Amino acid sequence: MIMVTCIFLQTMAKNKKYNKRIINNERAYKKYDNYDAIEVPFLKAIPVDYKGVMGVPITFFDEAVWGLYFDVVREDKVIRPKLNGKTLYARVFIKWKTEEEINRSLKSVGLYF
Repeated sequence: MIMVTCIFLQTMAKNKKYNKRIINNERAYKKYDNYDAIEVPFLKAIPVDYKGVMGVPITFFDEAVWGLYFDVVREDKVIRPKLNGKTLYARVFIKWKTEEEINRSLKSVGLYF
């Protein structure tokens, strides 16, 4: 049996235009007040074209596959970022790996063709 995990992510512009959960979400992709990163309110809204640091829900760790594509930026402590003066739930801060790093990760688990 072969288990395949598929990740379908879009650009930030397409998420803002077509993703119903993002269109009316005022927090989506805004910079935090107290940390140099943007707010990504749910995992399917991670933009493929943003190379900076992103704050994602802690459910990020529920999916093992994410580690193939992202580096966790702050593992030393839990940060509760502020957005427009309001403290949010704890976030995991991630950043896309380079294409070379992703290819290496995929090869290491036998997923690279």
